[in-house]
Amino acid sequence: MRKDEQLKWAPKVFAETRKYTNDELVAMSIEYSQKGRLAPITPVVAPVCSPEEPMKDANWLDRGMFTPVKDPIYGEVVVAQAQHKMTETPLRTKWICQPVGHDNESIYKEYMDFSPARLSELKKSGII
Repeated sequence: MRKDEQLKWAPKVFAETRKYTNDELVAMSIEYSQKGRLAPITPVVAPVCSPEEPMKDANWLDRGMFTPVKDPIYGEVVVAQAQHKMTETPLRTKWICQPVGHDNESIYKEYMDFSPARLSELKKSGII
């Protein structure tokens, strides 16, 4: 369906969906995907979770999906791990994320061949 056709129907769709809560709409979508006229070939339907919901889900908790990690920059942070577990390659978190520019100095030295003196000069002049 083209965008202009979609926009034509938007007011009617919004008016109809405002009659229901989010949970009711999800339940209706799931029921239709299982029992509707196109049931065997409908796409998979599932609710969209808030970030907090999976962190409290028994399935993910049992698998150790979310674990606290001590980061040198941000302190202790809960992060999502891989869903699969392998005996020979245990999970590890190298780092969570680094602030913008964290690796600049090593990039300048390694790839641009800047000396420490050159870096210092560029910092003093406000270029980097």
